[in-house]
Amino acid sequence: MEKKSLKGRLDYVSMIIPLLGVVLLCVLFMLMPAKSSYIIQMIRGFLGNDCGIYYALLVVEDDFDIQELLQNFLQEAGYEVAVANDGVEALSLFSGQRYDLIILDILLPKIDGYGVCELIRKQSDVPIIMLTALSGEEDQIRGLDLQVDDYITKPFSMPILLRKIAAVLRRSKRGEDEKPQIITYGNLLLNCDSYAATVDGSDFELTQKEF
Repeated sequence: MEKKSLKGRLDYVSMIIPLLGVVLLCVLFMLMPAKSSYIIQMIRGFLGNDCGIYYALLVVEDDFDIQELLQNFLQEAGYEVAVANDGVEALSLFSGQRYDLIILDILLPKIDGYGVCELIRKQSDVPIIMLTALSGEEDQIRGLDLQVDDYITKPFSMPILLRKIAAVLRRSKRGEDEKPQIITYGNLLLNCDSYAATVDGSDFELTQKEF
């Protein structure tokens, strides 16, 4: 009888300790919003990584400086990134690997971005963002007619690009599952679709890596 009672108390303690930890972290979240990304990671450690979302991106860009910039920036934001230097390499990579989104230049060697997009669209509705120096209306219309999800002209803003990628991915995944992935605990809400946290009505936007 005493053993059962002791086991019950130990089970209760083992359940309460993580909950107390989350409550403490919620308080720190409100007191130190500047450290929100680190606190979110600690909270997720207590709750478990239920979101488990890691997106794979394919960057198709023949300018090595821009290619390296995009790869480093997107990896820092928490994405898995593969790169292709021309249209043929892009199609080869795409045929052998599943990607969640493609960032596609137009002025590419061997096969241009329009051709790559047209061939991909014959077999897949993977989200495509065209990132190009071609800013003319006809160029943009042609890209949109090929069913690209967004068209961004160079020079471009990295923070805006990151948010456009997140928005396109949200729309794409929401089409697969209408229910948003949300973790709640008390006054804390973690939205796995938008990489946002809400505490007592206050919203905090995070990058995928911070989330």
